[in-house]
Amino acid sequence: MTTTQTDKPVRLGAGSHSDPETGMCIMEYVSWKYGLGFSDLPSCTEYAVARAAQIVNDNASDEDRQRLVLLVDRLFAAKPVADPVKAKRVLVRLSVWSARSVLEYIVDDHRRAEAEGFIALAEGWLEGTPIDAAASAYASASADASYASASAAAAYAAASAAAYDDAYAAAYAAASASAAYAAYASAAYDAAYAAAYAASAAPVVVQRDSVLWLDELLDAYDKARAEEGVLVNV
Repeated sequence: MTTTQTDKPVRLGAGSHSDPETGMCIMEYVSWKYGLGFSDLPSCTEYAVARAAQIVNDNASDEDRQRLVLLVDRLFAAKPVADPVKAKRVLVRLSVWSARSVLEYIVDDHRRAEAEGFIALAEGWLEGTPIDAAASAYASASADASYASASAAAAYAAASAAAYDDAYAAAYAAASASAAYAAYASAAYDAAYAAAYAASAAPVVVQRDSVLWLDELLDAYDKARAEEGVLVNV
């Protein structure tokens, strides 16, 4: 049975903190509440899910950030999968969901078609179709390039008075990265790395309720574990 800290009013803040007295982000709150020390990457939560939660926490408005408290128990329950074979398949499923959740933000027809192709590769892998080395290498390179482009465009947009076009560029580059990482996760040795990038790229571009998006990500993770026959013990 897991013991928890006595509930008390908590106000979440952006970024990481040195101790609970100076503040807590959502994942630090998870670790503190469940007596797991004080960390923004507690071992109780799948790394890809925790990274996505961090991104949502740090980019949400202060008002929306406080709503993340309602997800603390679900984040604690989003445990890593112990079996490495099942873990990889779960993370590929999560990468695919993350990519599909932001496809609408890729308005360039060519890049959208490419992203859909990456997703199809990943879904095919789940159904038993191998991904050859060339396709994997291309997906990896495209993912890294798209993510770098998204980061650069987002940084420029933040410093630019005429930021609309740059924010737009960041949106479809990060969405493309999510899709490419979905494909790369299928063939990668370190699927956790690819899934983490897919899941953390997505909320950067979500132009709707990012807290609701994280709630849906948790649903997707639960569904992925169930589809792979993973028994969940909270």
